[in-house]
Amino acid sequence: MKRLLLIVTTAFALLTVVVVARDTKTVERTALSVSVAERNPWTHLKLADDTDPFHFAVISDRTGGHRAGIFSRAVQQINLLRPAFVVSVGDLIEGSTDPEVNRQQWKELDGYLAKLTVPFFYAPGNHDHNNAAKQEVWKERYGRSYYHFRYRNTLFVILDCYDNREKNAPGKNAPEKDAEAKEGGRNFSATQLAYVKQALKDNADVRWTFVILHQPLWTGANVAATGWLDVEQMLAGRKYTVFCGHIHIYRKYLRNGMNYYQLATTGGGSSLRGPSYGEFDQVAWVSMTPDGPVLANLQLDGIHPDDLSRFESTETGRNPEKATGLARVRGTITLDGKPLSAGTLAFYPVKGRDPQRVRPTGQARIDPDGTFTVYSNRGPAGLAPGEYDVEIGPPQPIVIAEKKAAAPAVPQKYRSYKTSSVRIEVAADKENLVNIDLQGRE
Repeated sequence: MKRLLLIVTTAFALLTVVVVARDTKTVERTALSVSVAERNPWTHLKLADDTDPFHFAVISDRTGGHRAGIFSRAVQQINLLRPAFVVSVGDLIEGSTDPEVNRQQWKELDGYLAKLTVPFFYAPGNHDHNNAAKQEVWKERYGRSYYHFRYRNTLFVILDCYDNREKNAPGKNAPEKDAEAKEGGRNFSATQLAYVKQALKDNADVRWTFVILHQPLWTGANVAATGWLDVEQMLAGRKYTVFCGHIHIYRKYLRNGMNYYQLATTGGGSSLRGPSYGEFDQVAWVSMTPDGPVLANLQLDGIHPDDLSRFESTETGRNPEKATGLARVRGTITLDGKPLSAGTLAFYPVKGRDPQRVRPTGQARIDPDGTFTVYSNRGPAGLAPGEYDVEIGPPQPIVIAEKKAAAPAVPQKYRSYKTSSVRIEVAADKENLVNIDLQGRE
């Protein structure tokens, strides 16, 4: 028994000194020290930090209808967590076609980030960088719009989804006649793709790679035109994780055997219906372990200082609780007389449509009993009075696998507002009850 205790004590003593690299300097700290007996009041001594992991935070969209006080408080909440650094997926300012307006908006953001105690890494979003005026100011302030860095044998690659400096330069997987590819669209330039290829080659020995970009380019029908397939081809054979934002709804995609995370919001426009909808303000907390990253989605409402006080903020923005001019809309939807148990609805206004940029102004999720409540796009419950064409689609799960599970059947004609023939009228100053009956036969 004495020999056994000696072996255990000796082995444990090897854990008492941990070497940590910090700012290229080597320092030592003392780890846990405890007397080990034949029976002990603990489960085990495999410490979570005995292999030198690190933690970083990822924040999502601040803008696209930003709400007052959220982002500026989030910065102070992150300080409580003490990550190694923070990475953004973009959309930090609302953006403008006027460079001076953009300068003032970045200056405002500087005031909020000045309170952050750890490094902050920018990534360009469409509100930050998708026109000449935005790109001009970005270059003044930050120079590069795509770059990479390495930390503790882990590679971080930040991409620019709006790198349109080289027109007519689609990714090699794009069809030659693809209009968006020819016009530049959202595609990566040949220069950026070459940069990514070299960065990955120069860092082939890392244990993990994180790719940060603003838009989930892999979800579009024209994914080949964007150049994203070229990026994925370069990543083949290595372990990696992707983070993006833009949609303001949380989703986890399983693609190429890897995890792709589309984050919710950090102050951006949202209906905030909760985690089951993927709509909440968050910080993604990443723990890099020997087996790979572990992600925890932290809701901002659950991060408080030790005195439970609320961080003060002068950040202006929308207040969804004071929205006016909206009428409540709820209802039921059936298919051949039976409740449709799952799906989504999108509401397109009949009047005032921009034919070049048709977007829904309302949306709803169908509950298992066939009921639904309509929310304005990225806003509170309700729709502006008027007529709407309705589009009914399949449900959108939080986790989206490469092989999607069979969805409840929604006849194809209802999946586009152009062909659904479902039109409703929303009246002002009342609760509108809507009953929609779909026919299964085309």
